[in-house]
Amino acid sequence: MGHSVSVIINKPGEKTFVFDGDFTIQTIETTKDDLQNNLKETSLLVLDLNGINVIDISFLQLLYSTVLYCEKNKVSVQFSATSISEDCKKIINKSGFDKIIK
Repeated sequence: MGHSVSVIINKPGEKTFVFDGDFTIQTIETTKDDLQNNLKETSLLVLDLNGINVIDISFLQLLYSTVLYCEKNKVSVQFSATSISEDCKKIINKSGFDKIIK
């Protein structure tokens, strides 16, 4: 399956990134570009992970680096991950990223 990242501008400075599909090492470069190109002039970033089917550690590392960037630049980050697959939850928990993705 493919992947897509949609950017929704909720109001000025508030953006939601909606992830849909598979996010693995094969897609990480374009996903990184999508994030970097849309983080400017953002005060609140919501990362909606509910449409994700498959992830690997490279995607989790990208999310972590995004969180670090946001902390450094005083951007609030929220995650929406209430309906992700059990397989994705297992990967998140086993890798320790459950402390970040709440």
